[in-house]
Amino acid sequence: MQEIKSGKVRKVLVKYDVLLTENQSLENILQRLLEGFEQVLPYYQVCQTIS
Repeated sequence: MQEIKSGKVRKVLVKYDVLLTENQSLENILQRLLEGFEQVLPYYQVCQTIS
């Protein structure tokens, strides 16, 4: 986190794979996207409090 504070690191890519298939319902897809969002949200929040 020191690198973020000092400005050495400005952007970080965090990704979460969501497998999509043709026979999934919209509700199932939205649930999987929400799960992915919940997984990466802590990284976003940490970066927001530091910058």
